[in-house]
Amino acid sequence: LAAIKPIQLNVSIKDEVREREGDKDAGFSVYKIPEFASLVIQSSKLRKGDVLVIGSTSGYSVFPVELALLAKKMGVITIAMTTKSYSETLKSQHPSGLRLFEACDYYFDNCSNEGDAIVKLEEVDKNIAPASGIGAAYIMWALQVGVAEELIKMGKNPSIYKSIHAKDGPEVFKKANEQYAKEGY
Repeated sequence: LAAIKPIQLNVSIKDEVREREGDKDAGFSVYKIPEFASLVIQSSKLRKGDVLVIGSTSGYSVFPVELALLAKKMGVITIAMTTKSYSETLKSQHPSGLRLFEACDYYFDNCSNEGDAIVKLEEVDKNIAPASGIGAAYIMWALQVGVAEELIKMGKNPSIYKSIHAKDGPEVFKKANEQYAKEGY
């Protein structure tokens, strides 16, 4: 669906030399600062009535919880994509004490597990292969299908992309974006 727009963040503040020297603040993360979520919200194009899906398997960190709380204040509908059973075992790092599934209006459980690794490698006594990615992809695809079906029931033609590599892919992509810009769905 053309209506789905990601908020993409790429932030890295790292000083490997100081980390090796034992400086505990050298690997500082902006995701632990509540104000960072405010900057993201201010920079986004979110408006009242929009829907924001926030993914965090553990759901206990400051950033996703604060992002949800700020979006809700704006009138944005918030949905957590998390592993509820795992999150319930963790203490929130957010000052409110809330975890993501508690901070959002709704939540989807990606059905992962503690540590988000589902294949045990007996030889090295470690788990590998996160399930959250599979669960999140499936949930988002199902959500898109559900939204498209509801729009069709309402007599609306949803703006749907086609593979850009298909013969008419670039044309369909352009038309879907134009329709979304004009009609909002």
